[in-house]
Amino acid sequence: MSRRIRRILLIDEGSPGHLVQSRGLARALAEHCQAEVEEYPVRLALRGIFRPWLRMACSMARWGLPDWLLRLAYRLPERALPAADLLVTSGGRGLYLAASLARRQRCPLVFCGDPSPLPAVWCDAIVSPLPLAGHPRVIRSELLLTEISPQSIAGRGRELRETFRQSGATTLAALLIGGDSRSHRYTAADWQDLIATVNQRGAQGWRWLISTSRRTPVEIAERLRQEIEPAYLIHAVWWHAQPERVMQGYLDAADIVLVSRDSLSMLSEAIAAGKPAVALAPRRTLPSAFIDPVLATQVEGRRLRQVALADLPATRFAAQDFSPLTVSPLPDYDRQLADLLGLRPRQSEAPLSFGVIVPTYNRPAYLIEAIQSVLAQTYPHWKLLICNDASSVDYSPVAPWLADPRIVMIKAACNGGPNKARNMIIDRAAAEGCDYIIFMDDEDRLDPQALATGVQMLAAHPEADWLISNTAGDRKAGQRDIDAEGSVDWLADYAYGKKLRGDKTHIISLAMLGDIRFDGQLRVETWHFFLPLAARARIWAYPYPSRRIRYLDDGITRTNSRHPRSWREIQSRFARHWLAIRLRPSLLAAWRNGLLELLKTPLRLARLLAISVRRRQANPTRIIRTTSRP
Repeated sequence: MSRRIRRILLIDEGSPGHLVQSRGLARALAEHCQAEVEEYPVRLALRGIFRPWLRMACSMARWGLPDWLLRLAYRLPERALPAADLLVTSGGRGLYLAASLARRQRCPLVFCGDPSPLPAVWCDAIVSPLPLAGHPRVIRSELLLTEISPQSIAGRGRELRETFRQSGATTLAALLIGGDSRSHRYTAADWQDLIATVNQRGAQGWRWLISTSRRTPVEIAERLRQEIEPAYLIHAVWWHAQPERVMQGYLDAADIVLVSRDSLSMLSEAIAAGKPAVALAPRRTLPSAFIDPVLATQVEGRRLRQVALADLPATRFAAQDFSPLTVSPLPDYDRQLADLLGLRPRQSEAPLSFGVIVPTYNRPAYLIEAIQSVLAQTYPHWKLLICNDASSVDYSPVAPWLADPRIVMIKAACNGGPNKARNMIIDRAAAEGCDYIIFMDDEDRLDPQALATGVQMLAAHPEADWLISNTAGDRKAGQRDIDAEGSVDWLADYAYGKKLRGDKTHIISLAMLGDIRFDGQLRVETWHFFLPLAARARIWAYPYPSRRIRYLDDGITRTNSRHPRSWREIQSRFARHWLAIRLRPSLLAAWRNGLLELLKTPLRLARLLAISVRRRQANPTRIIRTTSRP
């Protein structure tokens, strides 16, 4: 099943190197899918001793961590947690949040790099230079991802190159300096060798573009600034004194790029820029299961040379030692990811396709009216998917109305109730390639403009995954209609609120729906379908009366019974509130109603026992069928 991508959310957890990776892939995917990219900066606030508990909570939270816990664990922007169709992140500090948002919104999560020690299964796809055993969706990248390519930086260093030409020097080199890390420790001798090399090569006709970074110690940056001969510098950035983003200009202008080995992200950028790259290794270097194999691959491909700082003054570089990249690999990665995850552009050449979901039971005459109302739609791109739930009456009068190739009717092998029937048709809608589904029952009729109005709403509000509109016809006591367009909080406004009451018409994105289905063991409850749906969907309500309904007591559309007719239904009455509490712990109405349902349980059990005894005495084989509308 394909998935429309409108918005890509990039989780920025504070590391410039990780941001470069995420941004490169997110922008490539956005161009491929014609989507927008939003960057969301977060900072993990929990100390290390609490992170194992956060990891355990995230592993157990099927629908993601609640807002209050995320705001306890992270320093987040004041605005609400954003919605997205795809999440991209890099670095373990942001993965707890990214995984929670992906589960809530039921959208794919793509991780750049190696997520260990956090579980790789949190991610739907991983782009990594290293293989990850046991994960089915890993795309191997030779480098850490970056938005830099020879084409993207062309012309960025024109002024620097012109200044170099005027100097009359022979070689323009960029020097990108990091600092100590877990696997790299720089000694005073390393810095002395670096300074000596810069001055020595400067005397031989080299000129330098030098930039320190956040990781460079302040005292080292000051020493470099004082001891390097200014005449050899075309441009320099001393990050702690005056930060400046010059990477793309430096990479475009330089003939060769030297990078301290601790920064794999800067090395990846240098290689991706198509420049001869040199990794400068300090005297104290510990083995790294991640950095070492990545650099070894680049050395083997002659895109990189590794040189110890102790050997740097005596090392000579020649053009024939390198075989730089000429194109960026990113477009291939975004295509692979799009194919792997079923991503497609927000604006597709094909028009939106609707699957009209209709279960039916013992009412062929009413079903014919429902079919007529769908055939009368002014919007032509639909599939009418009907499930005959093992009816005991003759449906041959319906046959002439099935001639339209857009109408599909299947028959269940045995009577399973409307929820099982709806699940069968939802699966068929996915197989038919429908983009959205709309529910109706066999005695309902769609307004002729129902689908056309839905298309207009989706075009005006592309962020919406779920449209809710009014119904006409029979009314329930206390029903409250939508009176104006606007976003809706299903839990607060409908399930436990007073803004909306009664039956509504629903148009739902199949891509967003994912694996959510009705509970096939229940015949009267639809909460267990809509509650998890509400946790992941962006909902837009509008006041158009899309569907005309009738309440009948003789089959699939019988109204809800006040009293549960099975233990499963009794349990579901409480379970739905518990699910709401898990999704929204701050919703006091869910706690109150859950407690009331729990208090009612003994009385309901007694009533259920009495009904069961009477039913068995009257007719042991009789099955009472009750259902509800979606």
